[in-house]
Amino acid sequence: MKHRFLIVTLTVFLLSLTACKKDAKPTGGAQTVPSAPIVTFTPTPFITNTPVETDVRAVVYSTKPLILPFPEPVFAYVDAIPLKTDRESQTSGSFRYYVADNGLYLQIHVNDVTFSKAESPEQVDTADFIAVYLNERGNKPAKYAVGDCFLKIGRGNVIFEGTGIATGQTKAVCYEVAGGYEAEVFLPFLTIRGSEAVTVGLEIGFTDFDGEKAVCKGYLNDKSGKTDTTMKNIGLMKLENRFSGIAVDGRSDAVWELSEFTELKNRAYGNSGANARFRVLTDGSKLYFMIQVDDNTPDTGSEIKTRKDGIELFVSFAGEKHEAYNAGTDMHFRISRDGIVSCENGADGSVITYIVYDRSSGYDVEIAMQMPDTELTETIGFDLHVNDSFGSGMRDSVLCWSDTSLMTFENLSNLGTLSLIP
Repeated sequence: MKHRFLIVTLTVFLLSLTACKKDAKPTGGAQTVPSAPIVTFTPTPFITNTPVETDVRAVVYSTKPLILPFPEPVFAYVDAIPLKTDRESQTSGSFRYYVADNGLYLQIHVNDVTFSKAESPEQVDTADFIAVYLNERGNKPAKYAVGDCFLKIGRGNVIFEGTGIATGQTKAVCYEVAGGYEAEVFLPFLTIRGSEAVTVGLEIGFTDFDGEKAVCKGYLNDKSGKTDTTMKNIGLMKLENRFSGIAVDGRSDAVWELSEFTELKNRAYGNSGANARFRVLTDGSKLYFMIQVDDNTPDTGSEIKTRKDGIELFVSFAGEKHEAYNAGTDMHFRISRDGIVSCENGADGSVITYIVYDRSSGYDVEIAMQMPDTELTETIGFDLHVNDSFGSGMRDSVLCWSDTSLMTFENLSNLGTLSLIP
């Protein structure tokens, strides 16, 4: 009886296997059984990374020359004025000028492939050199007086200050360029202001030496060779004030074309959100920022500053990266989309002027920041963050230029740098 039960059970099991095999579908064919539903997973929006790059740089352009040892972009926006030569020669020259309230800026270019260098200021006129002469009153005096001066710039950056110079106020630099050399010069006004409609006496010249003697001389008006002792032969030039300044009005003045946009690419918080870019200019005493933010979900309802749309600006004039904020040299400002500024870490609100200009797809922030009254360094610590709320009154996204640690509010060691050198 026991064996008969086992046989019946085994027969039923084999019949079940046969039935399953008949119902099976061949692999790789069309499936009629519906697939499992796709489950989408949205990761938490909190993302913290170390800085994407260890040395992020952007260029600071100047609205007026800073007299640096390279062709500054601002000079390219004015036409060159040619200089004459006293004889036929392959050597030629030209100059460009800007006038500011406090003085005259010049860039003098000389095409000269034969290099001749003076060893000292006293020997500057025995080799290749450029000379500039200024008579502020425009009266062509026989003798030098207050407001009259000249400066000689030798190739190889040897500088000689002549009669009437206000010692310590002039600036000059000479550098090599393709096919020749250039000098950039600043001569301070002692008796006039460039904002006035003024006519001055001006002479610009150069001398090309072959190592032993002068090959040719270039000049603007006076070819007498006596300008070192008298200004009666120089020409007159009406100066046009080219520095009306940058109007902090949220609109892009033509001068902003000097500076290229730099994009913010590092998102420290959130998977998506506002995009932004910025430009920077300087006039030697102020930094100017033009910040454009693309953000079509405006939200400024929160009372917590970091949970509303806005930007955070970090600037350090300390000269080297460091952690803790220092009063007077380190700045941290928050400016919200609705135009409210907060000064963080002891920043002085009196050093900035700003405006927020709203538009349909975002907003622009234009800022003028007074720089400390110290020598302008070649690099400045900098970072820019954009806080974005999608309408919930929360901080849903943080976009950064350099530091993605979200600790910049207390630690400046991960700042990027603004460079004065293009």
